[in-house]
Amino acid sequence: MHESYLRRRKEKNYTSYRLNKRISAIHEILRQKSITNAYSILDVGTFDGAVLRNIAAKLNSKIAVGIDNDPCGFTCKERTAYENLKFILADARKAPFKSATFDLLLATAVIEHIGDTYSVIAELKRVLKCDGIICLILPNPFFDAVNTFFNDTGHIRRFSIKGIKIILESSGFKVISAQHIMLFPFCALPFERKIEKIIKFFKLDFILFNHITIAKKI
Repeated sequence: MHESYLRRRKEKNYTSYRLNKRISAIHEILRQKSITNAYSILDVGTFDGAVLRNIAAKLNSKIAVGIDNDPCGFTCKERTAYENLKFILADARKAPFKSATFDLLLATAVIEHIGDTYSVIAELKRVLKCDGIICLILPNPFFDAVNTFFNDTGHIRRFSIKGIKIILESSGFKVISAQHIMLFPFCALPFERKIEKIIKFFKLDFILFNHITIAKKI
């Protein structure tokens, strides 16, 4: 990531739209699963902290930590505007925390950038408390392949819902929700939510652009 990406996240364009849709999806699905509080949150690949700020506020979190191995986002002014948030320059594959530290772990559009998926999932599991929740948002592999053809996404791997569920379950998690989200990745469409519900009702949700998986550490 770089400064141009940071600017796009702040502007009202397709980048900020996707970011806000992902945040909304996390809110909605956590609420559906009656996860309304989380004392401690870790946001992996936090960048400018937008996801962390929103989710921590919604869940009344007392400890909210974001890590990223890219220092670009850490220079933005928003970082110093929230005293209850802490940001650390670190790699998710070697998180600088004691075991069983966090109640909730977020990784929004992150896992696809890391080659050794099982190792990073094991490390994220380590820092979660027993019964802690992990929330992953990933691109639909078909549309991601198309996007990568035209753009340098930096994505190393692609995951279907089934694929990420297999990895999580074999790593000691119980998947409690897995669904596709995001009808159109560039802007809001008229009757978007109704259209998404119809698509899911007819089990055509594989045509949506992202998917979100929530699992509990067991």
